[in-house]
Amino acid sequence: MSSSEFFITKEYRKFEEFCNACFRERYIGICYGAPGVGKTLSARNYAKEDKFDEFYHEDTTEERAIELARELIDCRAVHYTVPVRNTPKRLEEDLERQRFDLFSALFKVRKKVLSKEPGYIRDYSLLVIID
Repeated sequence: MSSSEFFITKEYRKFEEFCNACFRERYIGICYGAPGVGKTLSARNYAKEDKFDEFYHEDTTEERAIELARELIDCRAVHYTVPVRNTPKRLEEDLERQRFDLFSALFKVRKKVLSKEPGYIRDYSLLVIID
């Protein structure tokens, strides 16, 4: 679970708009800037990583899990931090695992919100944010 609350700032709104444009127009976008300005935190927040972590945490109550599921049901982004040492094969495997994890999580989220097995599910990871 997150130890601190994420505050929506003007800079985050720009990041969110940028990600939405990349998603909508199928762009490959590059977001860069000085260290420490919040790029990684913005990416984690956009991909709802902390909420997924809380959803899976053993101490999360059923009521809170349903509340989180409603917030997560529309998530279509994966945030991936590239290891310093890697190979193209490892990158491919890691990204495939991240995409599968999102698919699996959203299946569970949909099941919790709909209170039944969801029907056909397409590929959910429509935006990959590489850090």
